[in-house]
Amino acid sequence: MRHLSRAVLASRHPCHVTLKVRPGVPSLRSVRLVREVERSFSTACERGDFRLVHYSLQANHVHLIVEARDADSLGRGMKSL
Repeated sequence: MRHLSRAVLASRHPCHVTLKVRPGVPSLRSVRLVREVERSFSTACERGDFRLVHYSLQANHVHLIVEARDADSLGRGMKSL
């Protein structure tokens, strides 16, 4: 998926990320998918350079507030989701 270029990331500022799901994927708010998404978040946050501060699961997308040491840490953290 193409996205806009990211502004320079400063570790002292949280970052808002929106992840959209593909058409046909069941609602992310179903109990089964909530558990899977939360398990994925837990694994991604085991890294010391990436932290999930807050999230909001919607039916077809997720809003994340994350903190990362730098752009590379943000990229690795997002890929680990």
